[in-house]
Amino acid sequence: MSIKTDVAKTIIGEVIHDSYGRVYGRILGFTVDSPKSVPLIWVEQKTGEVSSCPSSKITLDNDMMIVNTSWTVKSTRLSEDLRVILQKLSALHKLYNTDEIVKEAYDKIRNHYETTIHSLTQRRQILTQNAAERLEELTATAGHLEFLLAKSKLACSLGYVDEDACSLVADALRDSLKRALTEKNDAEATIDALAEVSMPPETSAPPRVKSEDASGQPILLHIKEAGL
Repeated sequence: MSIKTDVAKTIIGEVIHDSYGRVYGRILGFTVDSPKSVPLIWVEQKTGEVSSCPSSKITLDNDMMIVNTSWTVKSTRLSEDLRVILQKLSALHKLYNTDEIVKEAYDKIRNHYETTIHSLTQRRQILTQNAAERLEELTATAGHLEFLLAKSKLACSLGYVDEDACSLVADALRDSLKRALTEKNDAEATIDALAEVSMPPETSAPPRVKSEDASGQPILLHIKEAGL
């Protein structure tokens, strides 16, 4: 969403959550370009690290501030960016093949597009690696939460903890497990989706130049006069 300065100042100190419902951090302040432009929000994460978050990635859902950390959104955006640039490159080739643009202009625009494609290729590699690393963390987290849930149920079964306390602990653990599994599924889907993205070569071959049909060319015969 677009955040104005009069709104941004009211959310300082507010807790902000990630796409999976977990506490992401606390809003510390913001960057101002003009009275009506707040491009960045400063967030103190749970680790204590302070990061800048684009205001366009923040939404308000049922009075909850949410920063978009969805793996699905990231992979979808990358796929769409690639689809658009490939469409532009295809249109450029067609214009050049039909002699509607000169080679100098074609080369300049093509180089720009190929630079973008190279950047998207790097983005895909980084996103795939990040998703794989996060998937490993979430797999371990889900296993640990399942273990804690089993320990809690055992303590309740043995009478070490009353049923009300056991219920509160179990509900909290199930909520955390649900969030971890939701993100885990998104990370897995992201890895699969990125693997299916067809990336073109970083350097496109020049379009094939139309050649004249050899059969339509006149045949020149050089006949040496024989001496009499």
